[in-house]
Amino acid sequence: MHNAFTVEIPKLFSNELYRRVLISNKGITIEIPQIQNLVSAPSNELIAFRYGVKGIRGYAFTIGRHYFIEIKTARQDTITIKFSSYYGFRRKVYRKAWIDIVNKLWDYHFVNHYLSHYNRYKNGESFEFCGMTFQEGTISWDNKNILPYAQVGLGNYVNYFMVYHKENKSQQKSYNFRNDWNALALQSLLKTIVKEHQSATGEITSDIHP
Repeated sequence: MHNAFTVEIPKLFSNELYRRVLISNKGITIEIPQIQNLVSAPSNELIAFRYGVKGIRGYAFTIGRHYFIEIKTARQDTITIKFSSYYGFRRKVYRKAWIDIVNKLWDYHFVNHYLSHYNRYKNGESFEFCGMTFQEGTISWDNKNILPYAQVGLGNYVNYFMVYHKENKSQQKSYNFRNDWNALALQSLLKTIVKEHQSATGEITSDIHP
């Protein structure tokens, strides 16, 4: 059982509190001191999340970064956590807060989405997850592009990943952590499948990038 985890996000130009994010097994709560308000959702209503960093363009160069995390609930509401750094102010603090929130949302809640679909895969069930169809021995998307598990390749990058046929890389689909709901859970599932089939065949090469 995890202990509750709290992330405090200061305002950009002062030490006053901008947001306090509490993540626990029970759910998530966001305290907004400026309007004395709370935004919360219980764990059983947290169905998807996505996250990203966007550069803020000035006249000739990037002047800052927008950090955001979005959480979709079973009621189809979206809970948004966002904050922005300009000209380097709060960049390290905000980046750490963003990473901490993403990691804890995964550890406390969304790893379960990966585990539940992994169990279905191990049981040989057919299911759809993030626009990808898993059937016995294969994955597919767009009602075509059928790949046997042993032919699934992955290209993993910081902001996105790609799924492709090892023998025909033009047969591919990409997922972006910023735009696609639960892309991290899908990536984790596919990584596990690829690793298991590499172990079964004795293959040691992969196309996985840090």
